[in-house]
Amino acid sequence: MKITVQMLFVVLVASMLGIAQTPVSTAGALYPKPVEMKLLVLAGDGTEASFAAIQVFLNYTGIPYDKVLTASQPIPPLSDGKKGFYQGIILATGSLAYQDKGTFKAGMTTENWIILDAYCKDYRVRLASYYTFPEVRFGMQLADVVTAPTTIQLLPAAAQIFPYLNPENPIKFASAYAYLAKPVAAVGETTTPLMEINGVTAGVIHTKPDGREYMALTMDHNPSLLHSMALYYGVFNWVTKGVFIGEHRVYFSPQNDDLFLPNRLFVSYIEACRPTTFVVDQNTEALLQCPPLRLTGTDLRAVREWQQEWNLSPQLKNFRITMAYNAYGSTAKAGTKADDSLVRESLLSLDAFYWLSHTYDHKNLDCYSKN
Repeated sequence: MKITVQMLFVVLVASMLGIAQTPVSTAGALYPKPVEMKLLVLAGDGTEASFAAIQVFLNYTGIPYDKVLTASQPIPPLSDGKKGFYQGIILATGSLAYQDKGTFKAGMTTENWIILDAYCKDYRVRLASYYTFPEVRFGMQLADVVTAPTTIQLLPAAAQIFPYLNPENPIKFASAYAYLAKPVAAVGETTTPLMEINGVTAGVIHTKPDGREYMALTMDHNPSLLHSMALYYGVFNWVTKGVFIGEHRVYFSPQNDDLFLPNRLFVSYIEACRPTTFVVDQNTEALLQCPPLRLTGTDLRAVREWQQEWNLSPQLKNFRITMAYNAYGSTAKAGTKADDSLVRESLLSLDAFYWLSHTYDHKNLDCYSKN
């Protein structure tokens, strides 16, 4: 799809107004009618862990959304016939099931599906199901269930949706359930697997003959799980066709431990580094003859100047290293001189780094008696 200056201007103005007139889509599809740049999030009764994850990640990204609990609320109007009120729809689970007096009920009734299907078809709006039982509606059939820790492997089709992830590195999957699926597709439909668990499909893009597009992931989520944190941005970016209010933010702050304390150099080929005693328990530490090494003020200044060079880039202007320090190493009791260069340079660097206490003197707290 060729993007012209005029199209970019329209997208910019639309973003300011909160309406996507001509969004740029990674799949090349356009909305036939205007839609508001806001998502509709549907859940059963709101207790779903995947619903919590969706809200945390949407709030983190800054994408506006309305949430509806179908166990107690009707689906709101989706359009006025001229303009759509939502640019995408996300389901917490495929059927929005919830418990009512010990019985599971489906929050996605036939009437609900008729409403959503018509809107997705008429306005070319995409729908993503965050935690999905494999069923024909989503182009899948159940193959198995996974509960043990394993990994998620991205397939080639996922490259356009999750370009920020390295497909060579599987994503750790643990502390959640996942359904394994067999892709299926009726005449005129297409089902494209995106990822696998144990070599079996665990996420697809499914397209209907009338142009409706579904993304369905078969693993559960919560805000703190690694796979949830890795996949959420690709899901949001896909369902909004690459244009949304908000931003994708990645926080990067490397941490340097034990500032002010010396450490010993372990170099195997140096005779002096062989230990004279190596009996270690809660009362005895290993005695080593390895030479100690402690940073100098010159070293810290070099790190600060290195960081300042990175800060010249607009994308990294707020980048800071976290200095985890042990204050004991800055005192005379530890043998530090009054004119110690590392202490002086640290005082000059108070605004340059994040500072984090790493305990005062780094004692092994596991060795203390309860008495």
